[in-house]
Amino acid sequence: MGAKHRRAVAKPPAAAPGGRRDSIFRLIVRTVSGVCMIVFFGSMLWYPFYLPYTLLLLSFCTYYEILHTASASLRVHCPRSACFMILTAWSLYLAVLTANMDLPEFLGKFVERVGSYVVFYAARLSPSLANALFMALRAVQNGLPYLFNKLYSFVISTFFLLVLLLHVRDPFLPVLNFCGWVMGGLFLTCLEIRIIMTVQKDGMYFYLPSVLVVANDTFAYILGKLLGRHSLVRVSPSKTWEGYIGAGVATLVFSHFCAIPLIEKFGGEVFRSRLDADAAMQAATMAAAATKAATHGVSLLDNSQLSRMYICCMLLALWISIVGPVGGMLASLAKRCAKIKNFSNLIPGHGGVIDRIDCHILASICCAFIYDFFYE
Repeated sequence: MGAKHRRAVAKPPAAAPGGRRDSIFRLIVRTVSGVCMIVFFGSMLWYPFYLPYTLLLLSFCTYYEILHTASASLRVHCPRSACFMILTAWSLYLAVLTANMDLPEFLGKFVERVGSYVVFYAARLSPSLANALFMALRAVQNGLPYLFNKLYSFVISTFFLLVLLLHVRDPFLPVLNFCGWVMGGLFLTCLEIRIIMTVQKDGMYFYLPSVLVVANDTFAYILGKLLGRHSLVRVSPSKTWEGYIGAGVATLVFSHFCAIPLIEKFGGEVFRSRLDADAAMQAATMAAAATKAATHGVSLLDNSQLSRMYICCMLLALWISIVGPVGGMLASLAKRCAKIKNFSNLIPGHGGVIDRIDCHILASICCAFIYDFFYE
């Protein structure tokens, strides 16, 4: 009887092999996706022409995820046609920001370009019709600045009206909450794009923070899975102190190896843009730098400039290691309030676009302050 009892208790419950296999598979997928994103952002170093279109696509996906999350969490019906119209208008506005042009000016040029074709084909039918269309299009083009000044005033007035209606109860409360999601998403997306487009002209201080944020999050996930024992915050149980500290150290090491080639590639461009040199001086400086680098393998910058740029790069890495995960915690809090796991499933192993750029929002703001401190 005792032997049977010992045999019965001697067999421990078998661990489910499927759970561990799935965990390893998710780790591999997330790591591969992180490496692909690092390579993707790094490829913009050699193909910067596609950067504005990439930002436009990311902002398009971000705002769509915000609207989708708001409609799902607040049980507010959001027709796909309305979402498409809002997203189209917002993408047009971001395209205008990318082109560094004012919105009325952009639409005026658009009306002029389209109207020229309309007037050209209308002139074949009737010269009087073409003249009338030309006068109408000219009136529309001249009235666009006045129209959009009134539109801006209307948007601001509507915002204050929504603030005054915060005490409204059902059935209008979900609608007002949805409007808050929409306006908050617009604010965050516009702020992020504005900062990115401001710092973009000095390539190193745009590319390096973007790559460091992705690297920091990937290091935090890998080290947290391998070494994590103590939870960091309740909002995001997957984040651990071991992953947070280990990712900070790994990000500093990663920045050390990334800063040197980036300084060699973009170092002179930073100071040339700050000196507002003319085209001839820029061309001569670039030619001299290329000749000296080809013959002696050194940069045109002196040691003090190189040291200052290296210190700035390491400060960016340190600041991203501290502040970057806070953006992820805020996104986790928003997902916890909305009772969802991910904003979407666009990126395998990572979730949605917001799940990836949540750290970029706070990190880019802080990096912009560091950038202004060193070079303004």
